[in-house]
Amino acid sequence: MKKYQKTIGALSLTYACAALSACAQATLKDGYANEFLIGTIMPGGLDPDATFTDDPTELGVVARDFNALTAENCMKPMFMQPNEGEYFFKASDYCVDFAEANSMVLVGHTLVWHAMTADWVFKDEAGQLPGRELMLERMRTHIDTVVGRYKGRIPYWDVVNEAVLCEGAGNSAKWRESPWFKAIGEDYIELAFRHTHSVDPDAKLYYNDYDMVKKEKVDFVLEMVSGMRANGVPIHGVGMQGHWMLDWPSLSDIEYALSTFADAGIPVSITELDITVLPDPPSHSGANVTDNVEYAEKYNPYSQSIPAEVLQKQADRYQEIFELFLKYKSNIERVTFWGTSDSQSWRNSYPMKGRTDYPLLFDRKFNSKPAYHSLLKLSNEH
Repeated sequence: MKKYQKTIGALSLTYACAALSACAQATLKDGYANEFLIGTIMPGGLDPDATFTDDPTELGVVARDFNALTAENCMKPMFMQPNEGEYFFKASDYCVDFAEANSMVLVGHTLVWHAMTADWVFKDEAGQLPGRELMLERMRTHIDTVVGRYKGRIPYWDVVNEAVLCEGAGNSAKWRESPWFKAIGEDYIELAFRHTHSVDPDAKLYYNDYDMVKKEKVDFVLEMVSGMRANGVPIHGVGMQGHWMLDWPSLSDIEYALSTFADAGIPVSITELDITVLPDPPSHSGANVTDNVEYAEKYNPYSQSIPAEVLQKQADRYQEIFELFLKYKSNIERVTFWGTSDSQSWRNSYPMKGRTDYPLLFDRKFNSKPAYHSLLKLSNEH
């Protein structure tokens, strides 16, 4: 790792100063330095043995404007351990080294999740769902190996991801009956947090989920987290994924979530912020990664270019949302955008493959968009 650290350390000044004349201009991380961390993701493909881009423009933007970093894919269970006992650390090591070389706070994402976890985890020798003890052993071994490797170097972990459902008539919230839930029971969440804390007692541990603007889900997660914290479970905060739209969710729904957790004394991070400009297919809701809607051209209106007025609407939307974040800044630790450039966004493929979306702060050539400038201006006014 020393070889990687020397290489990345030597390049970090080049990235931070050369890209887009970075040293001479204001940045998002500086603008919000007294409010909360400003994060992005290190984009990574689906090859667990690959590292990341060596594009100096891309890495320069990441190092210049952001002081928090989350790995997009390489720390998810199926990439860390595709086969039992076979771990891939090349990409995650690179991510950790890059964050350290550029003084960025790193977020480990994620340890226990029903999705993007290799099939073997959820099967015993007979191909059936394992019993409680075997599933607990597999969970603890994964945490021991991954968290133990980076102890003291990754200050935040998304320990459990998306364990609550809020769908159907009435949007009632309930436990997701994932393989973890079925094999272990609802206490798998408590046990995951306790074990992660035992491996790295200094790390801040988060529960992370989408649709955290629906009142029923907010209330369910609040009760879950408050109850566990009262019993000494080391849950240090809640991650609100922000996969939002130009007209959804309402500001009042966002504020309900922010105020509810603030009143309960539970810190919040906005963990996956992007704002799509595309119309949402009527059959889609939420941010469940398994959703897949058949392509229809009418839902891809900006395949060649996007009108300036739409980008301005997006800028206004980002600004009004950030105004809310600033209102609750004392309880918000971090705001992480789920990507840096529009070209890399998962929104181009979700929930409908083949579309061209523009949900982030930088365009496909890493030029800053109106949304970027609206947030930078807001930081200067505040």
